Amino acid sequence: MQKRTSYAISVLLAFWMPAQILSERPKQSTEEVVKEALAAIEKGDGELIEGMRDKIKTQHLAPIAATWKASFPWSKKDWYIALLMDHQDPILTPMMEDALDSPTAESRAYALMILKKDFSLHKDLWTKSGWIIPAKVDEAVKKYRAEKKK
Repeated sequence: MQKRTSYAISVLLAFWMPAQILSERPKQSTEEVVKEALAAIEKGDGELIEGMRDKIKTQHLAPIAATWKASFPWSKKDWYIALLMDHQDPILTPMMEDALDSPTAESRAYALMILKKDFSLHKDLWTKSGWIIPAKVDEAVKKYRAEKKK
């Protein structure tokens, strides 16, 4: 009976402790999150960018977008797109319009989904196994631009 009780307690702690630890973690201020996000962009570190995506909320968009410049190299601008790809806020429009010209098909695809406010486009722009289809992205960008001119 002792072994079963110990096992049950271990299982409960395994599920409860991570949530408890996370709930006790001090919350970061907007400034801290923005600073951390910009540092990840500067480093060009994909793992850091990926980890930051969950931290980026609506209140972080304006301060991050304010640091973006069309004159940045694509290597840096693509990291901005990767960081902000989960948001459909109008403040991102200039950045996303510019990203339609990125040499990186993924950035063009994310920008298009954000501009069109339609994340379901991923079904058309990626294969089922997760590979981007650059020709379909280019076709979709061309169609978006033609519709926008009307």
